[in-house]
Amino acid sequence: MDYENCYKPISHKEIQGLRNATQVFSDCYLVSSINSLTRNSDGRQILKENIQKSIISGKPQYKIKFQNIYDSPKDIFVTKSDFSELSRTSSDFLEVVCENKTLKAVEIAMGKVVDSHPLLKSLFNRMADCEQSFEYNNPSRFFKIFTGKEPTVLNEKTLNLSLKGKREKTFQLLDDIEKSNGEHSFVAGTSVVHHPKLTNWHCYVLEKVNLKEDKIQLYNQREGKSFSINAETFIRHFKFLVGLLPKDFKTK
Repeated sequence: MDYENCYKPISHKEIQGLRNATQVFSDCYLVSSINSLTRNSDGRQILKENIQKSIISGKPQYKIKFQNIYDSPKDIFVTKSDFSELSRTSSDFLEVVCENKTLKAVEIAMGKVVDSHPLLKSLFNRMADCEQSFEYNNPSRFFKIFTGKEPTVLNEKTLNLSLKGKREKTFQLLDDIEKSNGEHSFVAGTSVVHHPKLTNWHCYVLEKVNLKEDKIQLYNQREGKSFSINAETFIRHFKFLVGLLPKDFKTK
């Protein structure tokens, strides 16, 4: 069926809503990556291009574009029944708090992508016990298939459980992020940690970097809260950094 001209980009208000959406499922890689794209002009443009809503009754409610599925773009359509099925498989608690429909559309679409292309989820992530197929994946993989851009990646897929062994590269990347003046989209992930503010194997949105004041501000999508730590704590307790710098947004 031809759905051309049946869809319009999500609104500025809907984009801002993605920043405050609660993470419900085990998909911090997706929720934090989407959040990070709301924070700069290039990212917001990608969200408008890739998340569109139907303007004609009777058509699927959302069209989600993934820009790089094995080097080709692909539109995934999300219907009213898709939303109902997701709700039915969730607990009562999940149905109450998972109220951001735009985020749910992206999650459902990602599930359809993984169902059709299982190898877009690593063997390690496929082994995890999950409720939905869109749960558990790598943010670098999501950035690439959703945006079509090649993200900057530091230590994501190595066996090193912290950034301590890549101190110089970490400070250089943090400096690049700070110099972007907010025009970046980055997430930071932990491994096994022992810190009161941090959770094991979790992705956080990297909001701000201020090396002069020794402050790195992060956002926890599951709790809906921002917090700050110093650079040494960040290097000791975080495993990886993944995201897009201004130069990365210009790549194809």
